[in-house]
Amino acid sequence: METLPSYIGIVFGLTTILTVYLFAKATANPRLVFFILTTWITIQTIISKTGFYYVHTKTMPPAFILATFPCILTILLLFA
Repeated sequence: METLPSYIGIVFGLTTILTVYLFAKATANPRLVFFILTTWITIQTIISKTGFYYVHTKTMPPAFILATFPCILTILLLFA
């Protein structure tokens, strides 16, 4: 990962910011959605920077489920 050019991270960051902005703008309550998405991304960034997702690979349940399960559960509850 350290051998990637720096523009990869910059483009990814800008794409993420643009996606959050457009998603929040498309909702009825953009401030709430922006706050929730920004908080979620910040939490995931802090957790991943600590090495949690690639250091604890042998745990049960796998650490990656902690990143995806809350999102999937929220989507299912919103559509139910």
